[in-house]
Amino acid sequence: ILLSIGQPEVTAKYAGEYLRILIPGVWCYCQTELLRRYLSTQGVYNLLLKVQTFTSLLHLVWLYLFINVLEFGLSGVAISTCLTYSLTFISCCVYITLNKSIVKENSWHCINKESFVGLFEVLRFGIPSTMMLILE
Repeated sequence: ILLSIGQPEVTAKYAGEYLRILIPGVWCYCQTELLRRYLSTQGVYNLLLKVQTFTSLLHLVWLYLFINVLEFGLSGVAISTCLTYSLTFISCCVYITLNKSIVKENSWHCINKESFVGLFEVLRFGIPSTMMLILE
């Protein structure tokens, strides 16, 4: 795609390498965005701010580790970003699971059979929404 719009070949190569490594992190990023909206409807605004502040500081450490110490170069940037996205999502989920009092009663539960009721309806809206986020 980048070559077809006139970008240099080296730019397209590096962008492709970066994005291939970033793919698992994009899923966590999308889930974090959904979680952000869920928490907003519950009136919880500070949790994600605190978690993202902490993971952003860790991101700086991971960048230094993967780029300078391990010499991964551009791949190190993508790995660091993946770790940051993943840790942000996992940290929020674990915190909410352990401290259910921050959300309204019965609005957060572990995965069970009831979790999959209406799954296809959710996917009908979720897949196009995810594609829009990816294309941004």
